[in-house]
Amino acid sequence: MIRLILLLSLPLLVDAGCAVDFKHSTQEPAEDEATTTQSDVCKPGFRRFHRVDLRVVVCMKITTSDTVVSKEQAAALCTAEGYKLMGLNNVNEGVDLRVDMLTLMGTNSTVFIDGTRVDTECLMIDSFVDRNKIEFSDGLTNSTEILMLAGTDFDCLDKDITDKCLSLTNAESGYLMPAPCTGVANNVKGAVCGYKLREGRD
Repeated sequence: MIRLILLLSLPLLVDAGCAVDFKHSTQEPAEDEATTTQSDVCKPGFRRFHRVDLRVVVCMKITTSDTVVSKEQAAALCTAEGYKLMGLNNVNEGVDLRVDMLTLMGTNSTVFIDGTRVDTECLMIDSFVDRNKIEFSDGLTNSTEILMLAGTDFDCLDKDITDKCLSLTNAESGYLMPAPCTGVANNVKGAVCGYKLREGRD
C-alpha cells in the first residue's frame, strides 16, 4: 500500500520540482552469499590439505622449472603466481605431492620446500627428528613429522655449513633431502607452492 501511494505521488513530486531518490524507494538487493562464504575447493592444479593441528586448510601444488634453481629462485616461482614457498606439515602431504612430481617431472625429481635446519647439536645416534630442528617461514607449517621420511643423506654431515635447507624428492633414497640455502641446487627444478584456503574446523 505504501509503495502504491509512493508511485502515485511521483508525478506530483516531480512536477513540484522535488528531487526523488529512486535508490531508497525500492528494496536493495541482498548481498550475494557466495561472496561472503569461503570456498572449500582449491584452484585447479592444487591439492587440498587440512592441517588439523593448525586449524587451517591449505592448497599446494608442484611448480616446475626448466633449469635447476636456488631456494630464492624457487620461492620466486611461487610469488610470481601469487603464492608462497610451502613447508610440509605431515607425511601424507609429502606422499601425495610426490605423486604429482612423478606425473609432471618424471622419476628422480626434486623441488624446494620451505624450512631451514637450525644450528643444534647433531648426534648420529639420535633420530632424524631429534637431531634436526626446523624453522619455517611460510606461517602455515609447524611440524617436523616429514622428517620421518628423511633420506639417507639427511645426516649431520655439513648440516650447519651448506645444506641447511630442504627439498622434496621422488628418488628411491627418500622423500626429504638436505639442500643448500644459497646457489643453485643439483637436480632441484621447482618448488612446492601454496596458499591458505581458509581457517580449518575442528
